[in-house]
Amino acid sequence: LDRNSDRLRQMDAIYQGHVQTVASNRFEVERAVLDADLVIGAVLLPGARAPKLVTEQMVAAMKPASVIVDVAIASSKSLYRIATPAFLLPVASAFNPH
Repeated sequence: LDRNSDRLRQMDAIYQGHVQTVASNRFEVERAVLDADLVIGAVLLPGARAPKLVTEQMVAAMKPASVIVDVAIASSKSLYRIATPAFLLPVASAFNPH
């Protein structure tokens, strides 16, 4: 997912159909999150707060046992309701099914 169509075309050329590139918008983000077993958040906007791309409703509607990883959790928190743990490791739990 990316908002930059030139970058998406570049990735298509590099990976020659081995990866799926998608223009980023709310519909495509939601579709991807609901279909995923693993969601990796990697939003970083230097000097700015990252937008919340994944909503509480999206997280609640994910498939059972799906996993969310936010690699920029300490600086961006682009995924809804993911709390940075006190010991500052990039691992957190949003919902406990039990």
